[in-house]
Amino acid sequence: MMSGRSDSALVSVIACSIAVLCIWGCDFSERRIAGLESQLIDQKSERTALIEKLYTEYGGGALVRSLDDDGDGSQEAKGPEANDALLNFVRGVAEEGDRALFEEQVRVVGRGDRPVTVSTQVRDFFSRDTVRADCRRVVELDSEVERIERKLAGMQERPNSR
Repeated sequence: MMSGRSDSALVSVIACSIAVLCIWGCDFSERRIAGLESQLIDQKSERTALIEKLYTEYGGGALVRSLDDDGDGSQEAKGPEANDALLNFVRGVAEEGDRALFEEQVRVVGRGDRPVTVSTQVRDFFSRDTVRADCRRVVELDSEVERIERKLAGMQERPNSR
């Protein structure tokens, strides 16, 4: 049988051990979440840079540039009408639509399907081996981002089971 003094010492040791384990567990979970968040940022950055590279190589934004063209191939300043709110709105919508369509084409090709648009420029661009490899990488990054986001969501929903 233990004395009262040794019982309280044992309880103190156990309490301290539990506290240390809880602190260590919380710290471990926070580091794990921070690591996953860092991976998520890296994956998204790589995907964005890759899409931007492809878009630039493709010559994306031609529709928007054509809005600035005065018909003779030059893109000189046109005075106050060039800053017109309506033209800026149309330019923004055209740019977003052009970019969104291109990104969808990248993902379609990355999944191994044929591009949706059948223009010669699209067909020629997406038939290049390096472009198809980059498109596959974008789809891989999409999957990786989704996997990390699901993992983080699960960890944040169940904080005690990390």
